[in-house]
Amino acid sequence: MTAIIIKKYSLLKLVFGCHLLLLCSIAFSQSIETKIDRKDILIGEQINYTLQFTLPSQNFQIEFSVPDSLPHFEILHKSKSDSTDKAGNYLVTQRLIITSFDSGSWTLPALPMKIRNSSNQAVYSLNADPITINVGYMPADSSGQLRDIKPVFKVFYIDNDWWIWGIAIALTLLVLFLIIRHFVKKPKKIKEDSISKLSAIEEARQRLDQLKKEEPENLQELKIYYSSLAETFKNYYGRSYRSKIANKTTAQTLMDMQQNKVAQDVVSETAASLRLADAVKFAKYKPSYAENKEALIKMAAVIETLHRLPQNN
Repeated sequence: MTAIIIKKYSLLKLVFGCHLLLLCSIAFSQSIETKIDRKDILIGEQINYTLQFTLPSQNFQIEFSVPDSLPHFEILHKSKSDSTDKAGNYLVTQRLIITSFDSGSWTLPALPMKIRNSSNQAVYSLNADPITINVGYMPADSSGQLRDIKPVFKVFYIDNDWWIWGIAIALTLLVLFLIIRHFVKKPKKIKEDSISKLSAIEEARQRLDQLKKEEPENLQELKIYYSSLAETFKNYYGRSYRSKIANKTTAQTLMDMQQNKVAQDVVSETAASLRLADAVKFAKYKPSYAENKEALIKMAAVIETLHRLPQNN
């Protein structure tokens, strides 16, 4: 009876051990493969260091923290990718490109990592295999062969510094000439053709007659129409009162008229016409056909009034 009990106990123990081994094999079915393309390098040469994790499914996550630097080694680049093989295993690849500037035999440490099962939150700690790397200098020439020392050759040398100095002086003179020409303005010569042979009033009447024939419709034509109207007045006033107002604003033109003691009602009529022209040119105001004709009539009346003043007779 005792022997039978002992046999049953041994059988249960064997079965339990098999189950335990099976569970361990399932739990730790993941693996790590360490690859390195070379173990002997010269100082500054690069090494491709690869860690490939083989996992049963995507429920497993790799917690692998790559340090910023390793003793005697420099990490130049790191990347991570994942894929699935033909057997359905989930592959995670961590690639590092490292180098070393310290000569000697150095060991890459066993990098720690953790594998977490997201289904049951189980965590397995693993370490990568340590690898020894030999870092050295370029081997010296040990052949012992003697090489001839070549004689020194004489080089025919022409001093071209005077070309450099000549170009520098010429560029300096050119720059000075351009600066002087830019800042020193020559007086503009007035061409005889630019001065009208007509009197101021005759020229103004001629321009106003030409404007009467125009019928502007779009905004661009209106801008040209009112610009011509304002220029006609400024040209007449400037010639009659010997005042340079061609490039002056409306406010400056009206102030000039007041300084020349023009009657206030004439100044007011002029202000209305010039401000309407400014509204068209700058504020994109689009007056009607009747307003265009009225503006022309008012400007003509202002010019005729100025012409009848005593000083213009």
